[in-house]
Amino acid sequence: MATNFSLVIQAGPNPGLRTGLAKDSFIIGRDPGSDLHIQDIEVSRRHARLIAQSGGFVLEDLGSTNGTFVNGERVRTITVLRPGDEIRLGEIVTLRYELDLNTLETTPPTPAPQRRSVVPPPPTASLPHLEERPAAPAPERRAAPPQARPAAPASQAPLPPPSRPDEPVAVRMAAARNFVDPLQYDAAEEAPPAATPRRQRRKGLRLSNNMILGCLAILLLGACGTTAFLWYVDANFLWCDVFGGLIPACVAP
Repeated sequence: MATNFSLVIQAGPNPGLRTGLAKDSFIIGRDPGSDLHIQDIEVSRRHARLIAQSGGFVLEDLGSTNGTFVNGERVRTITVLRPGDEIRLGEIVTLRYELDLNTLETTPPTPAPQRRSVVPPPPTASLPHLEERPAAPAPERRAAPPQARPAAPASQAPLPPPSRPDEPVAVRMAAARNFVDPLQYDAAEEAPPAATPRRQRRKGLRLSNNMILGCLAILLLGACGTTAFLWYVDANFLWCDVFGGLIPACVAP
């Protein structure tokens, strides 16, 4: 609650009267039950109200007849007051909103929070230096033993016995490997089969299926047209008119 402010009457009844604002809600009016009673014809019974806020008061007009003014401007909404503002009720009564310095001097100062002294931690004993050990030598790489080459595989099939006493070994080895003598090789046996000769295309006009169907359609239309024409000539007895030279009965004697 803000208790360090007061109202001083500047003009009107009891000029110079100082009233401390010791309540959260302070009513000003002509009603004897008001917190600040002002007996004046221009002051309403409940003229204005001061409401305590953090650090001061705000002023509110309670629907007075002659209005409430702060520094010459009419109060229409809640207005924040500052020390030294002039509050006028109607046309004559004038109040001044002031900060009560005597109350501030008697108010004991708020003690400042004590700071805790931070004790530094005890110094940590330094660790003894470790003896530097020589680096271990890198292990020597041993050469891999030479791998033995695989022995050449022996011939699986034994050489056939010689057909005659003076037959050389090379001939028997060639026989064991199915060697074919080029002198005894028959090319006709190993020749690939001859390819089948393609049929030669006949030279001349070759009609496709579409062309054949088109010709048949034309012939069919011609036959139908001829039949319709002959039916029309017969129905109207126009044989002599159309075929007069071809029919002997139509020729005049």
